[in-house]
Amino acid sequence: MLETIIRVMREQDLLDNVQEAGARLKCGLFELEEEFSEIMNSVRGPGTFLAFNIVKPELRDTVLQKLLQKGVLCGGCGDLGIRFRPALIFQKHHAEIVLDKLREVLNELNC
Repeated sequence: MLETIIRVMREQDLLDNVQEAGARLKCGLFELEEEFSEIMNSVRGPGTFLAFNIVKPELRDTVLQKLLQKGVLCGGCGDLGIRFRPALIFQKHHAEIVLDKLREVLNELNC
């Protein structure tokens, strides 16, 4: 089974895809971090395995809940972290969707 997985990953250039999508997602997270510095910080991670912090645990939980309501699956990490662990087929246009939804949530909280 592992051989098949590796073959498909190579045939479909999934690792290149992860690097491209991850670069877009990370760049967008840094932009949001600048825009909403009073709410989020500490963007980090390689590829699409990215994370960032929300300033308060209860606010982090609210962000997670609102993202889920908007169809974005992500998880909590520690008291403040939100992490992304998308599938290898996650592409740049998916990153744009995630960033748009996250911006919507942050704007809602920033009112």
